[in-house]
Amino acid sequence: MPTFEILRRETDIREFKSGETIFRDGDAGSFMFAVIDGAVDIVLRGTVIERVESGGVFGEMALIDGLPRSATAIAAPRPLAEPAESAIIPSAKLLDIPDAEFTPRVRAAMLKMVAQAEGLRQELLESRARIEEIETADAIAMLADPNVVIVDIRDPRERERSGFIPGSF
Repeated sequence: MPTFEILRRETDIREFKSGETIFRDGDAGSFMFAVIDGAVDIVLRGTVIERVESGGVFGEMALIDGLPRSATAIAAPRPLAEPAESAIIPSAKLLDIPDAEFTPRVRAAMLKMVAQAEGLRQELLESRARIEEIETADAIAMLADPNVVIVDIRDPRERERSGFIPGSF
């Protein structure tokens, strides 16, 4: 049985009006969605990065990596402002789908997304490490500058001796 047919049997079906926000970037996510009818725009920083059409799924990354939603999902504009229908699939329900019924295409797409998420996570960690290196190098350079005076502003004697004026830095 095709995966979408399994998802179509889901009983928690909700309608979203054109332009209605389904979830926002940063929201916690314990379920994914399958578009039964209509389309959903995936929006990142005000730009539509993907349109999920009938038969597609979205919101699955929160189930895979356990992190907050990484984009906003909005019901796409439709002719005559017909509502879009989406099935809500909780994580437990997703995990109940037997392997034989989980099509290779969906499995491959999810594995690809996991790999991409891991790649992005690694890039973020490397960027943070590089920022730390730069900040450390800047601090060392500042300490080596003979014109830089370091004052412990918590010590009133040092503040007075240095001429430090609160709010002057």
